[in-house]
Amino acid sequence: AGKRRIDRDELVSASDLWDIGSNTKAMTALIYGRLVEAGKAKWGAKIPDLFPDLTCDPGLKDVTIEDLLSHRSGLKDEPFINTDWLIAAQGDPRPLRDQRTEFAKRVLSYPPDGKRGDYAYANTNYVLVGAALERLDDRPFEQIVNVHLFGPLKLDSAGFGAPTGAQPWGHAEENHRLKPVDPAGIADNPPVMGPAGRVHLSLADYAKFAQVFLTNGGDLVGPATLAHLARPQGTASDTEGYGLGWQVYMDRPWAEGPLLMHEGSNTLWHALIAIAPGKPLAVITVSNAETDGAEACRRLAEAAIKAYAPEAVE
Repeated sequence: AGKRRIDRDELVSASDLWDIGSNTKAMTALIYGRLVEAGKAKWGAKIPDLFPDLTCDPGLKDVTIEDLLSHRSGLKDEPFINTDWLIAAQGDPRPLRDQRTEFAKRVLSYPPDGKRGDYAYANTNYVLVGAALERLDDRPFEQIVNVHLFGPLKLDSAGFGAPTGAQPWGHAEENHRLKPVDPAGIADNPPVMGPAGRVHLSLADYAKFAQVFLTNGGDLVGPATLAHLARPQGTASDTEGYGLGWQVYMDRPWAEGPLLMHEGSNTLWHALIAIAPGKPLAVITVSNAETDGAEACRRLAEAAIKAYAPEAVE
């Protein structure tokens, strides 16, 4: 339901494409797991293992891939991802692999602002993971995603950045009103941030991704990899925590096991995904606006969960 643009009458359709923002992180983590199964990577790898060609500050030498994927590396987005950097990155003409290497070189040359093991959500972690994947699989991240995820799952609608053509536009808030943002301009994070959040795809194709978690990995990965992704890292809590690309809740009885959730936004779009593999049930909600759209996604997801799992309570 709703319009592709608030200033036009054209309605959205079931086949339209949606920017899922930071929900891309679950895809990045899954791809790392796939490379582990292929023998190209390993769990527990430390930053010096992931970046043998770069100098690493002593404060980062014990940081593992799990620390990066669960936002427990001690790294924070400031001062690396700030307004000046974002503006410069939007116009950077260099190959993305070179940009990510430069980003990694800069981040790894400084001691972390935080303490390893403490949770601090940061896109910096996932840009680093993308740079590490490019070393492990020897190709740009976008090609890695096509080879290891979009291709095998037949996600034919999937791509990077705000969708173009006859598709929904994202919306910004301006003077308390929504304004459609032309995807031909600056309508998403800079391309270098792809591993942290720049995927778009149709709802049907997003459902294919969710299906991986409802079928013990399907033909993509094994159950052990999924279990590792769904395990909260570095937390004493037995009810919730951030796993690898997912916020994980263990205290939802209706889910009959862990509940994997994530919300993504680039301030112009909003996406929510909730997966209960033990039920099994997956719910995806999307909006082409963050303002009001975020709350709409949450309310619709709650209603859908209660429709299919009537025993679910807040």
